[in-house]
Amino acid sequence: MPVPTITAVGVANPKAHGQAIIKFATKNEIVVSDAVSKLLTIENPIDILNKEISLELFLALGENGQSLEQKSVKAKVVGVVENPSGIVYFPLDNLTAYGVKEFSQVKVKADDAGTVEKIKQEIADLGFQANSVSDVIDEINGAFRVIQYVLAGFGLIALSVASIGMFNTMTIALLERTKDIGVMKALGARNRDIRKIFVVEAIIIALSGGVIGTTLAMVLAGVITTGLNLLISATKGDKISLFVFNWQFIVIILALTLVVGIITGIYPARRASKLNPLNALRYE
Repeated sequence: MPVPTITAVGVANPKAHGQAIIKFATKNEIVVSDAVSKLLTIENPIDILNKEISLELFLALGENGQSLEQKSVKAKVVGVVENPSGIVYFPLDNLTAYGVKEFSQVKVKADDAGTVEKIKQEIADLGFQANSVSDVIDEINGAFRVIQYVLAGFGLIALSVASIGMFNTMTIALLERTKDIGVMKALGARNRDIRKIFVVEAIIIALSGGVIGTTLAMVLAGVITTGLNLLISATKGDKISLFVFNWQFIVIILALTLVVGIITGIYPARRASKLNPLNALRYE
């Protein structure tokens, strides 16, 4: 049975991947990413261990890399690492034996995230261009920050509209219950009792809206995520999670709805408490 063949267009020699140290006993050993096993139609990446595969290496040789040379190599897979890209890790001695003396890129792994910027600056001081994952993360965070500001603006607009709607609802409730307020006052209800009724009602309406809105958002997010993952699973891809719900943020949202309920209920409550019982009973 012939060994499977893949084309290696990028090679590297990391000393560590995560917490696992990559060591090569001989130059004919390699470590591959789990994406390589998928390219070879091997479902379980572990099944590729201790198998010999044939590689076609395209080496850029010469002073400026103008000479392209192809070499066929058979190597034994001694390790598999997680990486969505099809990458093959070679021993450095193996590459230098093929005449590779210069490298266009070098990957430096820092032991501590706090030293990344310092190492990057030291490399730049040597005259080399240095990029770090933190640069990409900063750009992504910047884009997400703009999106968050835009969504926060929409949220403030929605909150303002909801506040106006709540105020309108409580005002209408006051007009519709004018006679009821007169009856309660005639039966001995105090002004503070009337205020409490309206404020508590406004709080209940506001909190109910916040809970229902948050629940619908979580359900809708779950439906969208499930639908996307079903499409991804059809292509044998990895599952993703588009939405993240921070419970502290949810508590803040519910607290804001509580504040809106209190604020929009205060004015109608004060008006209701100041109604004259006789005038309230005559109200049509």
